[in-house]
Amino acid sequence: MRPLTPSSARPLPYWSAAALIVLSLTGCRSDTDSGASSSDRPRDGCEQLAGRSIRWIVPYSPGGGHDIDSRLLEPYLEQALAAEIVVQNRPGAGGLVGARVLRDAEPDGLTLGLINATALLAAELVHVGEGLHPTDHFTPLGRIAAESAVWLARAGGAFDRIEAVLNHERPVVFGLTDFASSGFVSISVVAEMLDLEVSYLAGYPGSREYSLGLMRGEVDLVAADFESVRDRVEDGDLRPVLQISETSLSAHRSLVGVPILGRGDGLAAGVVQAPAGAGLIAAQTAALVGMLEAGRMVVAPPGLSSELSSCLSMHLARIVDHPAFVATATTAGRTFGFQEPDVTAERLRATADVRRSLAPILERHAGTALGSFPRTDP
Repeated sequence: MRPLTPSSARPLPYWSAAALIVLSLTGCRSDTDSGASSSDRPRDGCEQLAGRSIRWIVPYSPGGGHDIDSRLLEPYLEQALAAEIVVQNRPGAGGLVGARVLRDAEPDGLTLGLINATALLAAELVHVGEGLHPTDHFTPLGRIAAESAVWLARAGGAFDRIEAVLNHERPVVFGLTDFASSGFVSISVVAEMLDLEVSYLAGYPGSREYSLGLMRGEVDLVAADFESVRDRVEDGDLRPVLQISETSLSAHRSLVGVPILGRGDGLAAGVVQAPAGAGLIAAQTAALVGMLEAGRMVVAPPGLSSELSSCLSMHLARIVDHPAFVATATTAGRTFGFQEPDVTAERLRATADVRRSLAPILERHAGTALGSFPRTDP
């Protein structure tokens, strides 16, 4: 195992904790810890991975939320499987490059990864890339976290209150990775709700880079997963100005008093006073929140055997819910919550029609932003 502390994260003291939970969590021990050969391991469906090297694909650059989550999971999953996890960052096209690598790999359990399901759903709606649906075009192993989306400004800058954003005369410039991204979803949909004129500066590899761009004054605002930028909020560099949710995303002190988009009585409903407009706002908010809830999913290539996929899902569920891992994640400022792949797939099916109602908004914004977006298939 290779300890790595991303530059945007604080030291993560998980190495000893990972070893402590192996027996109580999975009933499996690594060969080095037990002195046993792989043939002595309990047969749980994953025994074929013991002693092997597993490639773990992160579709974003080092230091961002997907990378930190992957590095947190790495030692625990290594111990549970008695295998080596090799994390590979494959950024590009808002996560589509890494997603394509995952889709095209052999379904042998030796390539796994963490995708941004919200971003893939957005790409599908605006017809970017090849339409990689997070459950239809992969073997889903479980959602590990929903997206906790916020708009952020540079602390002390001209836009560090939502009132300043709404009253600004020129278009507000947002920084993001690509228009096949969860950030683009929240920016475009909420901008229409609030009747806010926006423009985009795209091409940042990940949340770490566009946060730095915001701090340097390259853009006015960014839309990000709160936990991916929480350290910069706590350091006083960034300030949340809007929670893209129906209720508060967290009890964190930086979110106290920060406006909530809301469903029927939030910020958006206050901006659009007409009853018909309020009803549309409620429907759009529900659709947006449903997309964000798809969040971060661990997947394998399509065609993975049911025995192996069930075993991997079991280990992920046990790791994510175990108190030792929760404590480790909390120390790193991350929140996990496992959702079974069948549940995720069913929820995506159930919200498909509502989700498609956002397509015209996304297409309008993508169409007017071609000058700043690198519209390139992975």
